[in-house]
Amino acid sequence: MNPFKILNIDLMTEPQDVMKAVSTALKEKKYSARDIVMAQKMIIHPQQRIFATASCFFPPESQIPISDNDIRKIEFDELEILTSFDRV
Repeated sequence: MNPFKILNIDLMTEPQDVMKAVSTALKEKKYSARDIVMAQKMIIHPQQRIFATASCFFPPESQIPISDNDIRKIEFDELEILTSFDRV
């Protein structure tokens, strides 16, 4: 599920504009209310927005569904930061 596609917004949309997009999406009824609310939640929550933004760059068939519980388990403080000089 691509929340940016559901709400018909781009990656740089500000949070206040997300609320307008939610009301528009609910009126259009192209997606279920549940999907629209989940998309809103993913875009407004900073940690979830990282995943949502990154998912836009990969084809849907290569994406693994991630639940809210999986995201809550990730401790960003424990992630190793790689610089451009590090070899992967």
